[in-house]
Amino acid sequence: MPGVPTLPIELIIQILNILDYKGLLKCRQICKQWDLLIQGDTSLIYKVHLAVNGMEDSNSSSMNVVERLRTLKEHGDDWGKLRFTQDEIVDMNTPANCVWELQGGVLTQARDERTLVFTQIPSQLRHIQKRTWTLDNLDVVVADYCIDPSQDLLVIAGERADGSAPANIHLRTLSSGDTHPRASNVILAYGHDYIGHSHNIRISGDHVAICWSGKLLSIWNWKSGVLQMALKGHHLTFAFLSDDHVLIPRYHETRVDLIAINFRLASSTLTAVDDIEYDCAFGLPPVNPHSQDINVSMRYGPAVPNASRLAPFHISQEDFLLVVYLTGVTSRWRVGLDRFMIPASTLLRHLEALPSHTDDRFRIDWDEWGPTGCQVSPLCPGYSNIWIRNVYGTRFVELEDKNTDESGCIRLFFADFNQVAARKGTVEGQPLQTAVHITEAVSSDLFQGPVTTSLPFRSRTCTLSSKTEERYEGVMVSEDAIVLVRYTASSTTLFPVFSRTDVCHHSETSELNSVS
Repeated sequence: MPGVPTLPIELIIQILNILDYKGLLKCRQICKQWDLLIQGDTSLIYKVHLAVNGMEDSNSSSMNVVERLRTLKEHGDDWGKLRFTQDEIVDMNTPANCVWELQGGVLTQARDERTLVFTQIPSQLRHIQKRTWTLDNLDVVVADYCIDPSQDLLVIAGERADGSAPANIHLRTLSSGDTHPRASNVILAYGHDYIGHSHNIRISGDHVAICWSGKLLSIWNWKSGVLQMALKGHHLTFAFLSDDHVLIPRYHETRVDLIAINFRLASSTLTAVDDIEYDCAFGLPPVNPHSQDINVSMRYGPAVPNASRLAPFHISQEDFLLVVYLTGVTSRWRVGLDRFMIPASTLLRHLEALPSHTDDRFRIDWDEWGPTGCQVSPLCPGYSNIWIRNVYGTRFVELEDKNTDESGCIRLFFADFNQVAARKGTVEGQPLQTAVHITEAVSSDLFQGPVTTSLPFRSRTCTLSSKTEERYEGVMVSEDAIVLVRYTASSTTLFPVFSRTDVCHHSETSELNSVS
């Protein structure tokens, strides 16, 4: 019979285990026998479920594959239904204007200018224990910082004793605050004049980038200490797109482009944005000629695996969501433009398709990549302009309203742009009780015409009960929790952590209620 394997089943399984999930899905379509063969092997089905849930195997957990598959399904089901099972408050006892960070499942806040407090968000389901530790009496005044738990890396923008300006970038260990052993130069000195006091610090593998006040951007290889790119401009923001490319906006009259620069090939000499060599420019929709003061801001959250070796799986690093906000002034009012939700894979596909060994600068018009490669949606009333990690991997979360409603409830908007799961949802009819959105048309005075996009994504609205009438300023997301940022009347920052640390067998007693 055609399609029936003639080799021993054990050998067939070993061959299939070499394939990725795409290959396995194609093999399932060969015939019913192949489909049953793959579905009957737990290790193969686990590989498919990892992709559907946007996860990667950790290869370090003591769990067998049956336990991993069960845990993965429960983890994915909890996120699909936004089912929370634990509610706790993390009170850092710090001023409202303090600096905080959430990365790799670690919530951090500066208690004062020389003290950092860390809380590892727990997950009983993934065998991650809650842990807190403090780095105090640091020998540097902390102006800002960024962390990468998977590399035990703490990057500090140090401030001069008189508070006039950051003096250097310090590379420390997250666990102890000591100088990082893998850094050749534990202090990265920036040789150009410093402008302003705000920072945007991001870590991507061997590289760290810092943007000062939207005017200066520098990228180092933090392990070698080599400055790889220095850029100057106005309204500068950036996102690491890959191990080689960084994405920045470029403005020209009624045109706004997102340009992809290979920073490994860039010059360390300070260069203006208009003069920088780039591989490709991605055009955004044409802007209305009457619009002025166009500004781009970006939020994104490439996966940073939790430092715990016990977790059976972690969020996939293959793709992540880039959220681009535009603001501008029209002839009638100031507009907070609708957000562009762009999977990094959309842009990387076009980059990979470009001809190699050429000095040409390529530009791809909006109509060639945008309508099917991203989603434009209205800006949420609860949008927060404070720096928060509301994007992680392909997940995005935002408050629908900054304040609780009359019933004391908090409404959250949650979206997942994992395209494997979205495509599965359109075929199988909205898995995990999550709506799959496909087409969205947005009109704005900032554009020359309506913008229509059709990238599928899954979304859900969740209502959480609140114990307080205090104001919520923002919401953050990690692998195992949604974290609300709340300011109390005493100006103390609180972090209510709503986490899915268990399978919700007792949801009827939970203080959190979720609705479709």
